[in-house]
Amino acid sequence: MLKVNHVTKFYDQNKAVDDLSFEVQDGEIFGLLGVNGAGKTTTFRMIIGLLDPTEGSITLNGKNIDYDITDEIGFLTEERSLLTKLTVEEQMIYYGKLKGMKEKEILEELDIWLKRFHIEEYKKRKIKEKENSN
Repeated sequence: MLKVNHVTKFYDQNKAVDDLSFEVQDGEIFGLLGVNGAGKTTTFRMIIGLLDPTEGSITLNGKNIDYDITDEIGFLTEERSLLTKLTVEEQMIYYGKLKGMKEKEILEELDIWLKRFHIEEYKKRKIKEKENSN
């Protein structure tokens, strides 16, 4: 379980996150929504260990999050973070290798997830390619 407990984050005098608390149970899919500047990116940077909270705590299965357990956390970046000239397959190979996965394992996992969501035809499609393009 991911637990964000009374987390606050300041950048100098600017409060980016204000006393945020939530829990995500194992197997749940969680989305964090808000207007620009609401602290979503800062929150996810704290969850994956890129930033430390000014106050509060973030734990995964009762343990503080550090680089040893960040592989247990996944999150989907916003659209602007995608490399739009790459295919879905190329994008997944890139991100998978950043996480230390072997290409064969990446492709096997990709096929499983594409099949699960019935979107196998997207594998060779560029991220920015329109639905009816060839």
